[in-house]
Amino acid sequence: MSETKVKMTANSPYGSLVPFVVPGLENFAFEGAPLGYDADARVHLLIAGDSGRVRELAMFAALSCHYPNYERDNRLRTRISIVCGRSDAEDLRFEFAELFDNSWWRSVDLSGNAPAVTVHAPLYHGRRADFTDIEWEFIEGRLSNPLLQQKIKLWAADPRQRFTVALCYDDASRNLNLGARIASRLGCRVIADAPESAPGVHAYGRCADAEALVSRYMAMARYLNYFYEASYNLGAAPVELPEDKVEAAWAKVAAPELQLSNIYNVMTMPCKMRTLGHDRSQWDTFYAVSARETEALAATEHNRWSVERLIQGTRPCTDAEREAVMADISLKKKYKKERNAHFDLVAFDELGVDETGLPVERYDRALIAAIPLIVSTYNNRRHE
Repeated sequence: MSETKVKMTANSPYGSLVPFVVPGLENFAFEGAPLGYDADARVHLLIAGDSGRVRELAMFAALSCHYPNYERDNRLRTRISIVCGRSDAEDLRFEFAELFDNSWWRSVDLSGNAPAVTVHAPLYHGRRADFTDIEWEFIEGRLSNPLLQQKIKLWAADPRQRFTVALCYDDASRNLNLGARIASRLGCRVIADAPESAPGVHAYGRCADAEALVSRYMAMARYLNYFYEASYNLGAAPVELPEDKVEAAWAKVAAPELQLSNIYNVMTMPCKMRTLGHDRSQWDTFYAVSARETEALAATEHNRWSVERLIQGTRPCTDAEREAVMADISLKKKYKKERNAHFDLVAFDELGVDETGLPVERYDRALIAAIPLIVSTYNNRRHE
């Protein structure tokens, strides 16, 4: 099988037509034991760089870093800290208003004698359960600020945090040089947007295998789409993924946001497998997901999907809209199409039924069950 080829563009920060795919970052949060349901640690990524690359990396992390322990303890959200100016923070929150309206975030201004902190709660906090497992921090200052450096040292030493500093300035050499100094002086893990690594610094972004990575996502997205169609439109979960049927099903996916939804899902395959205790070398021997593993990841998949939808500009239904849908389920599809308001943007435990009267959560379970077939099929065909 020949992998799907993707046209690369020079004007995209990370070289692909697929938004928010950052080559080389699949495993950046995976050091140490897997973050399963019982884990007490959280992933914490601090990003500093030029605004375009910060935007790409922040959204990649938001789409990718979802873990089951959030369901046990809602305080264990993935934290994304961004070192930036006030205007850049405001622009990012405006562009992705649906995401930030429904997320915890705080702004920390380090320009004065003492930090000035502003905290934002999700729009429906106190009326609905939290459903966004990503939290944000905007640090208005510079990496050279002594208070920030002190915090970085504390975060790096905290056993309950998988802490990483990510540098994404336009100048690759600056990323490597600054990264090496941060790693040695502050004792933290550093990743840098550069073509090659340096002592204490892991390179990502401009790596040579960027096109191969995006091609992998595109191929696996087709498999996921066919699995979903066969399971719910054809009436039975497939046990194989015939290439002709896979391509025919993909040709019917006209809406770009639906294509991206499949891509963003498979983008998290390494994270999901790592959570289940498997690594990339086991893609050809990973045959099934147990009922317990499915339960553990179904809620996590819903959380991932929720963040994806918020990033794409979909909002939760208002209280009035929710009441209307609960009285007339046919309004669910109407509001989604006409108002870009999704009834299922709620916590996993608050999901109801779909238009057919069946539980919505069955979709999340099916997507988890599909993982072994998708990764093994891709792995086997890659070697043909």
